[in-house]
Amino acid sequence: GDCQIKLDNENILIKGNKASGTSGNGNGGGLFVEKGTLEISACTIIENSADNNGGGIALRVERIGGDVTVNMTGGIIRDNTAKANGGGIDIYADYNFTENDTSGDANKKNDVVVNLEAGTLENNSANGNGGGINIAINENNGTAVMNIGNDSSTLISNITGNVASNFGGGICINGGSVNMTNGIIN
Repeated sequence: GDCQIKLDNENILIKGNKASGTSGNGNGGGLFVEKGTLEISACTIIENSADNNGGGIALRVERIGGDVTVNMTGGIIRDNTAKANGGGIDIYADYNFTENDTSGDANKKNDVVVNLEAGTLENNSANGNGGGINIAINENNGTAVMNIGNDSSTLISNITGNVASNFGGGICINGGSVNMTNGIIN
C-alpha cells in the first residue's frame, strides 16, 4: 500500500544524514518516501545531504506507480544539499502504467499534489534544479500541482535563500502548475 508519514511534533529532528550512491540510489538524505502521503506540521529537517536527489526529502513514484501528496503546515527544512535536484525536497514521478501495469488499466496516472500552507524551506542547495523544492513529472503519465499559501494572514510559507545551479533557486516545477495565494519566495 501507500506510505503515510506524519511529522507533527516540534521535537522531531532529522539532522546530519546522508544518502550515498548514484544511478538511482543516493536519494533522500533525511527521508525517502516511495509513493504515498507526507504530512509536515512541526519538525526540523536540517543539514542532510544526498549524492543524487532530495537533500532533505525525496519522494518517488517510478517503480511501483501511484500518487504523492505533501502537506506542509509548519516545520523547517533548512541547510540541506543535493548533488543533483531538490536541495530541500525532490519529487519525481515517471511511472509509465501502460508499459508496467499488468492490470490492463491504461488510464491510471501519477498525481503529485504539494500544499505548502506554512513552514520554512531555507538555505537549501542543489547542483541541478530546485534549490528549495524540485518537482518533475512526465506529463504523459500524470499531473503535478503545487499550492502555496492559504487564506490566513498569520500562517505564511517562506521559501528563502535557496540556491540551484540550473533552474529554480526556490522552486523548479517541470510538468505541472503552481498556484500561490500568499507567502514569500526570496
